[in-house]
Amino acid sequence: QRSMPATPAPPVFRLQGGTGKHIDGDVAEPLNGRPFQAYVQLSDAAENDGSLQVLPGFHATAQHYFERKRLQPPAGGFTPLTQDDHSELLDSDLWVPVRRLPKRWRQLHAAGNLPAPSAAPQARGVRGIVKALKTLARELQGDLKSAE
Repeated sequence: QRSMPATPAPPVFRLQGGTGKHIDGDVAEPLNGRPFQAYVQLSDAAENDGSLQVLPGFHATAQHYFERKRLQPPAGGFTPLTQDDHSELLDSDLWVPVRRLPKRWRQLHAAGNLPAPSAAPQARGVRGIVKALKTLARELQGDLKSAE
């Protein structure tokens, strides 16, 4: 019989199999190094079931975010997001479990009518970036719930 740890794993270890919220790769040159990760979603993820979660739209504003924070942007590899440097990105309202594309988005894509990209890359400051990302995450969460 296996003994269980005395204390439960902290929340970061329940997210993404223990890797926590992080950035993979070079935000300035995303096609360098490891530009793609394969993930096959055979069924929709349930909230907090340990499935992959993403920060929708961040790829389009990552460089801008790091400039506004006056932080060196990740230049490749694995970069954990920390409370000290990236606290606003750790907000759980920004993160969305990976799921199949909502039916409405598939229809818009097929018709060539996907909505304009997030306003985050044009935001003047970190708060504006986070606000735009949160709006996109809410929209995606709403589309996913309505598709159920």
